[in-house]
Amino acid sequence: MPHLHYAIGVDLGGTTIKTGIVSSDGKIIAQSKFPTLGEKGPKAVISQIRRSIDEILPNAKGKHLRGIGIGSPGIVDEKGGIVKDPPNFADWHNIALGNAIEKAFNFDVKVENDANVAAIAEARFGAGKSHPNFLFVIWGTGVGGGIILYGKIYRGPFGGAGEIGHVCIDYRGLQCNCGARGCVEAYVGQRYLSQRTIERLKSNPRSRILTLVGGDPSKVEPKYISEAALKGDKLAREIFT
Repeated sequence: MPHLHYAIGVDLGGTTIKTGIVSSDGKIIAQSKFPTLGEKGPKAVISQIRRSIDEILPNAKGKHLRGIGIGSPGIVDEKGGIVKDPPNFADWHNIALGNAIEKAFNFDVKVENDANVAAIAEARFGAGKSHPNFLFVIWGTGVGGGIILYGKIYRGPFGGAGEIGHVCIDYRGLQCNCGARGCVEAYVGQRYLSQRTIERLKSNPRSRILTLVGGDPSKVEPKYISEAALKGDKLAREIFT
C-alpha cells in the first residue's frame, strides 16, 4: 500500500468557509465550517480562514501534511496567491491571501479561483474524466465557471476566463455586487434569488416554500425553492423559469 500524504483544502465561499483535511487516496478525514464575514473586509475573512484551519489541524497530528490549497472567488494571481476584487467581499482589492496564510501556518500554500479548482477536480476525478474539453459552472452565493481545454485549465490573458457570472445579459438590468448591472449572478446568485423570492412570497403566502421554512421568510434559500418546485409549487416553478 502506498504511503499516504495529506493536504488541507479551503473552500472560500461568499457565505461560508469550508475546510477539510484530505488524504492522497481521496478521503476527507476532518472538516470545519465557519461564516465568511465577507462584508467585514479582508482581515476578518483571513481571520476566519485561520480559525477554520486551527480547528482541524489537531486531526493532522502524526500525518505527512504537504500543504494548504485555497479555492477563492475573484481573479487569482498564482504568484503570491493574490486575490483580486471578489465581488461579494467588501473592501477587497489585491490581497496576498496565499502569503498571509503561509506566514500564519508555515506550510506551502496554493491559491486558485474556486471555479477553476472545481473544474480541475472534475477533469481528474469526476464527470470530466472522459472529456478533454468542457465548461464547468459553479452556482452558489456567486456564479462562476472554469474552462478545461485539452485537459488543462484555461485562464485567459488576465486570469478571468470562465467567469460567466459577470457576463452582462441586460445593460439596464439588476444591480450586481461587482458594480455592474445585468450580470448573470445578479439574477441567479443565491442572495439575489432568495431575496427576490422573499419579496414575491409577500403576495403568495400559500406557497409551499413558506411551509418548508417554517413560515420564516428569512430562511429562504435555493434548496427550499427547488424542493417546492419539484413538488409542483407554482411560485417556485415560476422563479426557476
